[in-house]
Amino acid sequence: MRQSFALLALLGACSDAGVTKFNGAPTTTITSHGNDDTVREGDVIALAGTVSDVDDALSSLTVTWTIDGAAVCEMSIPDTSGRVTCEHAFVAGGGEVQLEVRDPSGGSGRAGVSLDVQPTDAPTASISAPTATGTYYSDQIIAFQGTVDDAEDSADQLVVTWETEGLGDLGLEVDVTSEGRVEAYGALSEGEHAVRLRVVDTTGRTALESVVIQVGPPNTAPTCALTLPADGSAGPLGSEVRFEGTVDDVDVDESSLTVVWSSDRDGELGGSTPDSDGTVRLAWDDLSVATHLITLRATDEVGGTCTDSIYYTVGTPPSLTIITAPTSGDLVSEGENVQFAATVSDGEDLPTDLIVSWESDLDGVFSTQGSDSTGEISFREDALTAGDHTVTVTVTDTDGLYAQRTIGLLVNAPPTLPTVTLAPNPAFTANTLTATASGSTDPDGSGPVSYRYDWYVDGVYSAVST
Repeated sequence: MRQSFALLALLGACSDAGVTKFNGAPTTTITSHGNDDTVREGDVIALAGTVSDVDDALSSLTVTWTIDGAAVCEMSIPDTSGRVTCEHAFVAGGGEVQLEVRDPSGGSGRAGVSLDVQPTDAPTASISAPTATGTYYSDQIIAFQGTVDDAEDSADQLVVTWETEGLGDLGLEVDVTSEGRVEAYGALSEGEHAVRLRVVDTTGRTALESVVIQVGPPNTAPTCALTLPADGSAGPLGSEVRFEGTVDDVDVDESSLTVVWSSDRDGELGGSTPDSDGTVRLAWDDLSVATHLITLRATDEVGGTCTDSIYYTVGTPPSLTIITAPTSGDLVSEGENVQFAATVSDGEDLPTDLIVSWESDLDGVFSTQGSDSTGEISFREDALTAGDHTVTVTVTDTDGLYAQRTIGLLVNAPPTLPTVTLAPNPAFTANTLTATASGSTDPDGSGPVSYRYDWYVDGVYSAVST
């Protein structure tokens, strides 16, 4: 009876005051994720939900997203279907998501999920170039090289930049291969630079590797000199030529220079490694028959070069085919008019262009008689001193190549005049005459002097005796 009375009293009160409208609370649901769903640390996650209200327009509702107690996505507004979204990157240890909606009358609704935030590894970075011990120049491009890696992201998902402490991001065009190799090229001003390789993965985690390098002034090219053989010299075909030179570089050690020898006729001959004092050498025995421009070229580590050249001729030496007179070992008298003869030829030069020298080890050069157009040489000489001569004949062509032959020649000095006596003295027609010669000596000391007697009667040759 007490309950019925109270209801009637309430109904009676309503009928007295008029009809009162009650506000319905808005509702909300998180649709994108459920409890214990997994997300990666640092990944930007798209959250979504729906809101509704039976009393109020969707546009009048206020939506609030909170992640781990902090408000996010303050501009999240329901669309015409009541859908609301929010993008957020989660941190390790968090994952509590709340979606709250309020109507203009103060009614509210809430929904929440607890996500499992999986921690991610930071990327890694390693610099292979430039290096702290490298040599770099303010006017030369520097290669920036290294490797990057990430446990979760592929190489093409990583953001890679090169920077320095003073300049920040260098703005280089960076090439990253699928294997994570990094390469870029750029220049730096003279001075000390702390070069950094920065890599950022898709979760925002960063790796940084650095190296301090010294950039020097503009590069100075090396210097070089080709010192041997002498410019314009020559050699016979097939003989070994020993080339020698010096190289120098004010920026780097000479051993780091690349040295190449070449011929304008035969091409590249070979390379040399400089000694500690910058000396370079090359022995070569395969130059073709020609006049060669031999070039020594030195190149430093950034392409600076120097060259030096000489002319070197390879030919065939002349031929001294036969010495026809005198014959080696001949004996001639001092003052005798001795004939000398030879034949010469050359594969490149005319016989008349050849230089001929006849030289005695006792008298020196006694003739430079050249040949005629057929290569024949002939002359006479009567001024050789007495003695045992070694005569050397040298024929030289226009390249400086030569041939030699030697002969032995004994020039005999006459003995001294004798003392001659006749008996009887005075003599008569009936007498038998006797002549005696004595006292002659041989300057050569080769033996006793023998005599021959020639008899003349009234100036007419009569007889000979010994």
